[in-house]
Amino acid sequence: MRRLEKLPGVSSARVEGVEPRKPLHSKALVWEGKTVGWLKINVSPTPWRRFRYQCLERIGNAVILLGLFGGLAGRGLANGRRRFRSRLIAAWDRGHKRHRRSLDRLRQKTEAGLLPWTHQALAFSPAGLILLDHRQTVVAFNRRAGECFKLKPESLGSHWLDLQNAPAWASALQRTLECPGEHVPLSPADPAGEISLLTLSTLEHPAGSTWIILPSS
Repeated sequence: MRRLEKLPGVSSARVEGVEPRKPLHSKALVWEGKTVGWLKINVSPTPWRRFRYQCLERIGNAVILLGLFGGLAGRGLANGRRRFRSRLIAAWDRGHKRHRRSLDRLRQKTEAGLLPWTHQALAFSPAGLILLDHRQTVVAFNRRAGECFKLKPESLGSHWLDLQNAPAWASALQRTLECPGEHVPLSPADPAGEISLLTLSTLEHPAGSTWIILPSS
């Protein structure tokens, strides 16, 4: 037995007694025509089998690692796309805000340049005129309107209802904002319509600017 175990490729060898059935991977020992036992030899895996098992093990490990790396790469790609989309939206918002600010600056500059011309036009008008912006604050008025409503230069920039807080004015301003482009009398009960309001709408401000028109003397 020791000699058998020393053979290359043999891991163990032992003799088992006589059994009714042949043990697995064993050889019968025959003496004088009779089976006296079973020789069971455990053979070590051959190099080829060991190599095959190693390849299968490495392939399994490679598949597992590829699955893990693929999941991590997919998550990283999804996070990268999400960050890129967020940065793109933020850049678009910043560009849109800069464009809006530039348009506001251009509008304010244009309005500031046209304001002196507006004052001169109001001064030459025989009728009393008061100009309100889209917030209904006083932008300009001529001399006759200032005398009629006792307006002072300090009144510029004030809300019209702070200067004239009568309910009739609030109602007339509400009606003219609801009907831009139409002359709205200060009081519907006044058939003469001596004082009327006219709102001019724009694309930027649907409410637009409002003109308060007094009758000419």
